[in-house]
Amino acid sequence: YIEKNYRLYNYEKLNTKKVLELGSGCGLAGISLMLLGCKVTFTDLSNVINQLTEPNVLSIYKQIISQGSLVHQIYEPVISTLDWIDFSNNYRDN
Repeated sequence: YIEKNYRLYNYEKLNTKKVLELGSGCGLAGISLMLLGCKVTFTDLSNVINQLTEPNVLSIYKQIISQGSLVHQIYEPVISTLDWIDFSNNYRDN
């Protein structure tokens, strides 16, 4: 959707917006929005976060920050585990 409607998504409209990416995987969608100034929280299962999301997102974030040639602010990503089965067990009516 974003790639087909990219003109709707620019820094002026997205700067400081909060984004929750559910099932982030490699984090591609969240990374794209992070680069447009959004404050992104990446979530997925713990094994996916540990093996894929966190290494990928942090590597890209650190690379961008180290270049020092940013046109606008990039916010540090938040990366968190979220398991829908565990979540639903904790909040089920008894």
